[in-house]
Parts: sequence; structure tokens; C-alpha cells
Amino acid sequence: MTTVFIAGSISINRLHKKVQERIGRIVSSDLDVVVGDADGADTSIQKCLHAYQAEKVTVYCTGELPRNNVANWPVQNVTSKAKPGSRAYFTAKDLEMARTSDYGLMIWDCKSTGTLSNVIELLRERKKSVVFVNKSSDFINVSDKAGLHLLLTFMSAHARAKAEEKINLSSVIASISQEQLSLDVAGNAPSSSSEKAKQPGNATGRLPMSHHAVPKLWTEDLAEARRLAAGLSASLRDKIEIAALGVRSKAPFQLLTVREALIWRTEELARGACDALERQDFTVAALLVRSIAESAAMTWYLLEILDNRKGYTPAALNDALMRMFAGSKNSWADGPEAINVLTFVKRLDKKIPGFEDAYNSLSEAAHPNWLGVSGLYSRIDRENFIVHYGRGFHTERSGNQLVNALIGGLLTFKDGYNKIADAMPAFLAELEKL
Repeated sequence: MTTVFIAGSISINRLHKKVQERIGRIVSSDLDVVVGDADGADTSIQKCLHAYQAEKVTVYCTGELPRNNVANWPVQNVTSKAKPGSRAYFTAKDLEMARTSDYGLMIWDCKSTGTLSNVIELLRERKKSVVFVNKSSDFINVSDKAGLHLLLTFMSAHARAKAEEKINLSSVIASISQEQLSLDVAGNAPSSSSEKAKQPGNATGRLPMSHHAVPKLWTEDLAEARRLAAGLSASLRDKIEIAALGVRSKAPFQLLTVREALIWRTEELARGACDALERQDFTVAALLVRSIAESAAMTWYLLEILDNRKGYTPAALNDALMRMFAGSKNSWADGPEAINVLTFVKRLDKKIPGFEDAYNSLSEAAHPNWLGVSGLYSRIDRENFIVHYGRGFHTERSGNQLVNALIGGLLTFKDGYNKIADAMPAFLAELEKL
């Protein structure tokens, strides 16, 4: 059974609605939870779990009795040789929770070294953390050193200095393995068996979210990418029936029409990208993976229109959706103007910080710049003043980068696709029925 380690900064006494909803999904997915006994976030997390009537919870404490246990859950006592009451004394239970869990959900105030240490310890264990950053009121996915560095950008200079003083942060980061972990960038807990069984058989169907093991080689990552692509293939639908939506407004039909066309496009790109990576045709793969990132960004922009629908007049909503459905830059003079793909990318970067940087890196490989030309097909022998040309000079580097970007793009697409499904029932309920 999957176990989630939930923790947060002691300064946080109230959980954001997004965190509460995430905890609710963990409980409804019937996952095991381990949580600490401290004041602040630990107690708030316990109260939230209790409100969701969570039963599969274990409270960890250092010593004999927990300081907080709001629902009298089972207790796991951890022995520490450190001085009672010291930082090291209480850290012992956190290290044990990181060891026994599969994932982390952290709520961070952008300065707490305790929560940051939990994220780092999970990384050392080759486990992913989803970190809710209070400053931005959003989640950051930390599955490798790049994700950790992104998280650290939210720290002030003063907080960073304190972290250096308390936990020698720079040395700790340097000690983490360079190995990249392919994990869910969208931050979703593994689906329950009932969720996995749901297929998009109606107009607002969801895609099953996959739970994949931590890979060791990029070729193993490629096998995971193929599984994700196969999941898209199995979820393709050949029609949407307008009458089945049951409303007079054409907006839901317009929105779902674009959404379903996007999954067909993304599925085709995913199959092609997997084939190209298998052949080690990295330029082709870069072009296809970048296109998948664009599909993901467009899906999230569609979701943004849906979430903000009450801010549109009916005519403005129609115009926005028609730009998504029939927009063009060159095909017809009197048709709606297409939205620039960089608009999609920049909007998604606000939801998933770092997405635009990742997209720009793919563009470097896709364009005839150094990375996609000389950096890929040449190797300089400086000692003998010879430049060699061919394939396979940078296989591990290119393979790792592209297959991880492919997995990330597919998971991001699927998360946006599923979030639209989650929001559609409320949208349909607001509209005049047929």
C-alpha cells in the first residue's frame, strides 16, 4: 500500500483550501498517511485528516507520548539518542517517516528548514515531494535537484542564510545524487483502483492517472513514456454527442470539442516521440516533445477559460472558445485569430513555475542552435585538432533530457485534461437545460 508523508512548517496554523482538497484526495484514495505530532502544521494536518474521517493514519513521535494526536490514531514511537528537546531529537521521527513513506506532501512557509530538510531527505530516498508554497499559494513538484533549486528560489536571502547556518544547505544539496527521477509533475497522488477503472465514456470523462516506478536508466524511462502514450491511445473517443450534454449553450460543446481534438493530437505526437527516442533520432524527438508541451499548455489555457467562465459575457466566452477551436494565423482573413502558443506557455508557467524554462530548453534543441546542431552531431578532439561528426556522441545526456521532458509533458497534459472533467459538471449545472 502506498504511504504519504504529510508535514509542514510549524508557523502554519491554517491549511489553504488547495492543501485541504489534496489531503481529501489522499484519504479518498485509501492511501496510508504518516504525520508528525508537532504544533502548527502537524496539528492542522491532523485536524484536516480527522475532518475527512481518515482512518489509515499513523502519528509519529520521538519518545513515549505524542504531543498531539487529535483522533487517537495509532502511534509510532521513534527512539533518539539526541538531547531531549533538541532539533536532532525531534528530527529522528521525520527521518523515519521519510524512510517508510513513498511520497511527501509538504506545506512550506518558504523559510522553515525542518520542512525543507524533509523534502531533501525524501530526495535522498529517491522519492518525490509535492510542496505547497504558501507564498505563491500553489504546488511545486520536487523529484530531482532541478525541482529543489526551483523551490529554493522562493526563499529570501535572509532565510537562505539561516538555512546555511542551521543545516549547511549548500553542502546538503551538493551531496544529493545527480540521478534524475521521473515522477508526476502534476502533483497527483496515485489513483485508487476505482479511479483507475474510470474511462472517458461520457462527455466529461477522465483519463486514468498512472503511477510509475522510479526508473534508473533513460531507456527504462522510455518504457514508462510508452505506457503513458498507450494510456492516451486507449482513451481516444470517436465522437461527442451534443444532445448528451443536455444544455442549450454551445460553450460546453465547443470546449469539449477542442479538448478531445487535443488528446488525439497529443497521442499521435507521443507515439512518434517514443519511436524517435528508441531510434535515438533526438532532433525529431525534440520537435515532437516540444509539441506535446504546447498541447499541454493549450489544455491548461482551455481549463483557465472554464475556471474563469463567470467573468465572460456569453459572446466573449464564445469568442474565446472559437479562437481555440478555429483560430488561424494565415488560413482565412475573416476567421478568428489563433492565440499565440507562447501565451499558452506563459500562462501555464504561472501555474507550474519552471514550465516556460523547460519549454525554452526544448526549443534550443528543436531549433538549429548549438544544442540541436553542433552540440548533438559533433565532438571536438582538441588534442588532435579534429572535429568528428555522427550520432551517439551525447546519447545519455540527450536521452535523459528528452525522455524526462516527454513524461513531464504527458503527465501535465493528462492533469489538465482531467481537471476539465472535474469542472464540467458544475459548468453544465449552471446552464439552461434542453
